Formats: sequence, C-alpha cells, structure tokens
Amino acid sequence: MRWIEPGAFTTVFRTHEGNIPEVNHQIYSDKETLTHFARFAKVYAAWKPYRIELVKEASETGLPSSGTRSYTIRTIPRCSPWSTSLWLAPS
Repeated sequence: MRWIEPGAFTTVFRTHEGNIPEVNHQIYSDKETLTHFARFAKVYAAWKPYRIELVKEASETGLPSSGTRSYTIRTIPRCSPWSTSLWLAPS
C-alpha cells in the first residue's frame, strides 16, 4: 500500500498486477487496500489542475513534471538519504 501514496502525486496514477496476478496482492484483494486506493485516487483527482500545469511546463521547458526530492534533505531533518532514491524516516 505504501506505493499508492506517492503514486497519487505522479502524472499517471495506476496499479500493476505483477507478473503473477493471482499470487500478488491487488488493490481489490481486500477492503482495506481498496479503501486506501480509493482515498488516494481522490487525492490524484484533486490536484488535476496543478498536474495539467506541470505537464504543460514540462512540455515547454523540458523539465520533469515531477520534481526531485533532493532539496528536502534540509527541510526534513528527521529524514536521511539512504541512497539517491530511498529515504528513511522514523515510523
């Protein structure tokens, strides 16, 4: 379920059944997961006007529509970069 949350802030919000759908947990596998997905589908829908602006800017400038998170290292002192693509924070 943790990938549903950041996925709601990308340009394409989707699921992936995996290569063995009957073995992998799906968004429809249980009520808790489906409810969680529905909540973040609403988040995705809510920021549509901003997303449209970001994609327009990206097409005009060549900048990515989803910004890098590297700037947050100074703004979130309790988080630490474990690598360039993974952040660790206290639970």
